[in-house]
Amino acid sequence: MDWKAHILIGIILTALMYLLWDMFITHENYQSIMFWVMGLPVLILGGFSALLPDFDHQNSKITQILVFLGILTILYLSFVSAKVTLDNLAMGLVSVCAKLILYSLAFIGLLTILRPKHRGITHTLSFSVVYGVAVLAASESLPLAIFGMVGYVSHLLADRCLKII
Repeated sequence: MDWKAHILIGIILTALMYLLWDMFITHENYQSIMFWVMGLPVLILGGFSALLPDFDHQNSKITQILVFLGILTILYLSFVSAKVTLDNLAMGLVSVCAKLILYSLAFIGLLTILRPKHRGITHTLSFSVVYGVAVLAASESLPLAIFGMVGYVSHLLADRCLKII
């Protein structure tokens, strides 16, 4: 299945879970436009989460997205931590270049080391729980963790690759 179908399925299943959450937990007005506007980040999370299991594939869309975000982070960290001023312009630019190289090598190393075999650990229900815990830790929101896990599991269901461990 291609990445577009995974995103679509992830968004649809996350939207269904969002509706169910509203019906049984929050009891907001799901017919109002504001309900769906406020739920847009949840649907984006579901679509993004549906791509994550394919992180283990080198040419996947999620790998491209994560590499792009990694490059932006490296550039940001390099320039922010260098503290370049007009007084130390030459040394500041050398510092930026050195940090760019160092952060880039670390990022490439992490991508190489952390990438498991295709349809390995990232295609398991156990890893979806690990992902849910990571979302919970980052957001401190149980609903977001659940919606993220729904998007993640939607990928496994679409691939018909439901392994426990």
